[in-house]
Amino acid sequence: MDIAAGGSVSSPVTNCTCVSELLKRISKLRRQEITIDPDDFTVVAPSDKHAWTKLFAEYFVVNAHCVAPQCSAHSDDMLWYVRNPSVMSFYLGGKSSPLEVFRRQSKKQPVPGDTSVNWEETVCLNLILQQLDFHVTCAVCTKTSPQNLQILRKNCQRVYPSPSRRRMDSKGEGEEIAYPNIYFAIDDFENVFNDVIVRDGECVCVELVARDRYRHRESAVFLGSIRYEVLKQVYDTRASNTWQWAQKLMSSGQRRQEFVRMRGPHGKGYAEMAVARVPNCGYETPIAEDLPFDDFETHNTDPYNKRRMSDTNLASRMFYKYAGHKGAQTTNASGEPVRKSQSEADSVNQYPEVEANAIDDGQ
Repeated sequence: MDIAAGGSVSSPVTNCTCVSELLKRISKLRRQEITIDPDDFTVVAPSDKHAWTKLFAEYFVVNAHCVAPQCSAHSDDMLWYVRNPSVMSFYLGGKSSPLEVFRRQSKKQPVPGDTSVNWEETVCLNLILQQLDFHVTCAVCTKTSPQNLQILRKNCQRVYPSPSRRRMDSKGEGEEIAYPNIYFAIDDFENVFNDVIVRDGECVCVELVARDRYRHRESAVFLGSIRYEVLKQVYDTRASNTWQWAQKLMSSGQRRQEFVRMRGPHGKGYAEMAVARVPNCGYETPIAEDLPFDDFETHNTDPYNKRRMSDTNLASRMFYKYAGHKGAQTTNASGEPVRKSQSEADSVNQYPEVEANAIDDGQ
């Protein structure tokens, strides 16, 4: 116990189990909706809208299950609502955002049971945005055996989920709603991941972990790796296709970056990475030293120099595709068409895309 000012004794901090209970309720509700018929087909029954509405009211509006006086899971003053796509298309021509956000005390927010609200997605979105913590770890590893990875260096950062996004290559101020995709952006990625350097024979592993505030539950929602050889190939290919842009950078003294999108194993999520050579290493040295272009074709026979020239610097931001149900179904639990993720037809960030390996992949 800590002795508070004035001689009184402060009570110990009580861990609240409300988020763990909410996750159990969600899991139970999902199991009730999914059945397997005799032919091994997965049947998704229509969701119980009243049950999802009750969950939202109890765990987000009135916090009926909190046992701590100041539960950290409910420190956010905002509540998010997801409108049904059919309602948005009918009333607003399908051009407006499906998301609405209100303060907890606002009288303008939808009433419980409002048929224009998708209460299942509303519960899940508020759970992700308010009651879970996310950490991304970017590690440089080497394989000591087909099934074993040795971590050489790693960088772990807390990241924050957002249903909106903005371009990372142009540092634009404008954002756009990306829901149902959820982004985990690191704006200062150049400095945050400046020490993440990958060399020949190594690989980059990216992991995104979600946990509740009291760490009762934890799960990896993205986990993938990519070999140095693949990154270098993409970087060199992009370099040959962007010569005019490279010349422009040389005149301004900036270091060239190439953005690579790493698709997670089994198509689950993406990790966007900015790839650049280590300063004063390799054939991009003329950017800093103002050497003639003819020196680009000069090869150094020093083996130590070759090792340095293979160094590649990485910076990354995480992007996790939010999805309620997994599998081949084309409808959701309510029987409505599933909205296509914007990442599948992305017209904004057209970066080269590579498939990530699973961490335990023997390749």
